[in-house]
Amino acid sequence: MTVPSGPDAAAFVPGVAAPSGDAALAGDDTPVTSPRGPWEHPALRAVAGATLRPGGVALTWRGLELARQLTMWPHNARVLDLGCGPGETVALLREGGMAAVGLDISASLLAEALARNGRMPLIRACAGADEHPSAHHAPGLPLRTASLDGVFCECVLSVLPQRQGVLAELARVLRPGGVLVWTDLYVRPGRAADVWRGPDGCPVGSEEGRADGGESRNSGPQPGVLSCRAGAMPRAYMEAMLRRAGFTVLAFEDHSRLLAELAGRLLFAGADPAELFGCGGGGGRPGYALLLARRDDDAPRGDAP
Repeated sequence: MTVPSGPDAAAFVPGVAAPSGDAALAGDDTPVTSPRGPWEHPALRAVAGATLRPGGVALTWRGLELARQLTMWPHNARVLDLGCGPGETVALLREGGMAAVGLDISASLLAEALARNGRMPLIRACAGADEHPSAHHAPGLPLRTASLDGVFCECVLSVLPQRQGVLAELARVLRPGGVLVWTDLYVRPGRAADVWRGPDGCPVGSEEGRADGGESRNSGPQPGVLSCRAGAMPRAYMEAMLRRAGFTVLAFEDHSRLLAELAGRLLFAGADPAELFGCGGGGGRPGYALLLARRDDDAPRGDAP
């Protein structure tokens, strides 16, 4: 079940389906079991700031700039930030005149966002499928089909299971011509530097990584801890997953320098990047990429019968 949080979140953002059943607000006592992620590590929060990812809002701005240059991105676009965390991207988009809503599984991060702005439209995603799917509220996102102009997915997909299904669901909620801005870790050719292999020695590996395009192991350095690198794939397989979900890739930019800078700052703060981000699915050099993709007119709708 996924449920809105914040004052009138369902009604405030176009395309958000009204909740049914027991609605749980972000920060309430409704139990939600979710694996821990690197974003909960105090060193990452101290070094990366509220965005909790390489590049911060500067890379978000770059993605928005590309969307405006390469597509018919509306000034008042209806946008979802998938894995919104404390709401930095949602706030940025809303300040720019867009109708943006954030979704995250973490009640504590959503509570931070609401503490910053009590009227920020947010959705808390619970670990489990919706019980009553329909043509306008399919399992997954509580958003109507073709209701969004854009989706931001920043450093999130690499820790999600069933990523191909997630991309298909994003294609469903985007209108034809809608835009996905995806930033994430990926696998580059070559041997990972020592800083990424950690004291226990991650596999050296090669450029193949998750070359089969399979699902992330979601295995971090400790049981129950999500790993960004376990879900990292080479560029070719990221683009292939997008095409299978009904997207056309418009741009790919390498921003690995931003990941290296974050790793250096973490080391300076006494943290181990390999401990935070885990081992790669098949080794290889970790990199960071920005992809821009447009939802095809004939993309599968994914509606329930």
